[in-house]
This record gives sequence, structure tokens and C-alpha cells, in this order.
Amino acid sequence: MLTKTIVLKTGFVIWISFSVSLAAQIPVWKGKIFNEGEQEVVRNPKEPMYPGPILEIKEDWSIGGAKAEGESAFRDVSSLAVDRRECVYVLDPKECQVKVFDSGGRHVRTLGRKGQGPGEMQYPRSILIHPVTGNLLILDSGKGGISYFDDQGKFIKTVSLMDTIGMSFRVDSRGGFVVLAAVFDPDNPHYLVKIFDAELKKIGELAKLPSRVSKNGVVNPLLATPRIDIDIDDRILFNNGLDYEIQIAGVDRKIIGRFGRAYDPVKVTDEDKKPFLNRDNSEITIKFEPFHAPIQNFFADDRRHVLVKTFEKTTDRKRTLHDVFDKQGRFLGRIPLVDTPVMMKSGKLYSIETDEEGYRLIRRYTATWMMKEEKSDVDGGLTGGKPALGPTADCR
Repeated sequence: MLTKTIVLKTGFVIWISFSVSLAAQIPVWKGKIFNEGEQEVVRNPKEPMYPGPILEIKEDWSIGGAKAEGESAFRDVSSLAVDRRECVYVLDPKECQVKVFDSGGRHVRTLGRKGQGPGEMQYPRSILIHPVTGNLLILDSGKGGISYFDDQGKFIKTVSLMDTIGMSFRVDSRGGFVVLAAVFDPDNPHYLVKIFDAELKKIGELAKLPSRVSKNGVVNPLLATPRIDIDIDDRILFNNGLDYEIQIAGVDRKIIGRFGRAYDPVKVTDEDKKPFLNRDNSEITIKFEPFHAPIQNFFADDRRHVLVKTFEKTTDRKRTLHDVFDKQGRFLGRIPLVDTPVMMKSGKLYSIETDEEGYRLIRRYTATWMMKEEKSDVDGGLTGGKPALGPTADCR
């Protein structure tokens, strides 16, 4: 494990000067809001409300990377979760393990192994912390269900999802589930956003979304997979992987609106294609589109922001631009970040990254917003209204 504290090289003087100007007033938003039937539609221009830096981040620690050894090394990282004690859970799908670290990045325990027995994993996809019970949940498409562990790593149970092949999932503050499910229909491959109750009994389907595999078996490996999330107001957010648009479903699980922005498409380069062309593709047919999808990933933080990872790069090509929207869907600003931030809570940004040698690592940053926003837009807390217990809480 590598432990250090740094400030990202964005220029200290620049950060401060913008901080003063941004705090002085809330700029005018230049987008449009209108209704289509019962849905509210928010259309944003290409330029955000805040043209300058809107977030200051300082690295707290990192885990993994080329020099990591023992339990601090990863073969891969596909998902992470953080509990109220600020303990960090990291899913390594190739090892079929979840490694747990305390708030300082020190290894606490490792749970799971490959197998079909109780507490073992087949094809783990995603993990999260249940907002009501605090249990660790593991979505395993190989076992066809969700496995439950307590906060000490003790296996509790696995609940079947029946005919659902889960790719990712979320839980709201009442314990209800949302699952992004893959449907491998040879004539019509697609995804479904499915709704389950707290006992994992299916309630219904919210949306049908496109797959990167077409009905004739042609694969576009660069097509973004649809994403789902639940914000602190228990609204479901999802996109279709094709358009710059995020749809919103209310607490009654009916779609109530959507937001997006105008953008310039990013061309697919030969360098983008190279990793896929070097593989054995004898059993599939690959077809690349000329442009990337507008959205790679997104998540909702605990201050009613939505952070969207695009395919746009900074001038030096070292960072990816992330768009920030408020609760209503207004385009606030842009943040250049390394790799894939996946969560922001209690003033901490957690990111899954890849170092120069191709090794996976986790980084935690202290994050400070520099925008002045309307108080009603950012009031709130963690899902379920339970604040973090802080770094002194015991993860053992």
C-alpha cells in the first residue's frame, strides 16, 4: 500500500482565485426546461454554468498498483463500496474475493473465494453496502443471485434472482432493489432495468435498453454499457448507453424526467481499437462505430450532484473530463479526473484507476466543492440519513 498526501497539479493560485469568484455569486444558467407529458425535460448547452474549476481534490491514500504486495495487490477491480465507518470494500472479480480496508487504507480482512458453496463466488459483478442493515451485498451473475455478509465478513445467505442475470444493482433507503439485467436473446439482445422489493421479489420493469451485441451477433466493444444509480432522494437514474441523456424515475418508480446536454462527438481512434484487435476474435464479428458514446459512466453523490464520465480528454490526454449536474439536471461544470471515480460521500472521492504499468489501484481523495449553490440543492446526507461515523470507527 502506498500512503501519501498530494494536491493534484492544477495550480494552487488558480484554484484559490476561482474559489473566490465562484463563491461570490451563482451564475445564470442558459439551458431550457420544459414538459413533455408528465415528464420534465432539461436541455443544457455545451458550456457549463461555471467555466472554471469547481472541485478541489487532495489525495489521501492509494491501494494497489505495480509495487503493491500481499493483500494490497489486485488482479483486477470491478467495484467498490464504502460503509458508514469509512471502511472500503474492493471487489477483485478475477480472484472472486472482496478485500476490506480501514479508513486509512490498511487491510483488515479478505472474504470469499471461487466456488459454488455458501459464501463462495462464481462471477461476481458488483458490490454495495445495504443502507438499512449495513450488510455487504455481492451481485453474482454466476450464482444467479445476491449474497449477504455482515460487517465482520460473516456469510449470511444468498437470495436467488430467479431468471435475472444481474450486471449491476442498487438499493434505496427503504431496502428496495434496482437491477440492471442482461437478456441474451439471440434475436434481440438487450438490458432491462428491473425493480425488486426488499425481499428480492420482482415488482416490475422500468426500461428496456440496448446491448452492445446486435441481433446478428456483431459486437461493438466500445459501445458503453447502460448505467444505473439511486440518489439520496431515492430517485432512480439510468441511461441507455447511446445518447447524452439520463432518465429519472421517482419514488413511485415511474419516469418523471430526463436531462442531457449538447456535445461534440469524440472520434474512435486506432489506439482505441488496438486492445480489441489484438485478441482472438475468431468466434465473434467486431464492428466499430466512428464515434464513442457520449457517456462512459455516471454516479450520484451525497450532495445531489450527478457526475458523468465522458470520453473527452484533457489536452495532455492524461485525464478524462467529467461533467457535473445538479439535482434538477442543470450542467454546472467540468472536472478533469484520472480514470474512473465511482463514489463521492462525506467529502471523500473514491476512484478505480490503472497505473502506467497496467495494474489496478484504488485512490481516495478529500474533495471540496468550490461552487456556490442554492442551499436546497445540496442539503441532505448519506442515503438513509445516516452520517458517516468517521475515521476512528473500527472496521474489524
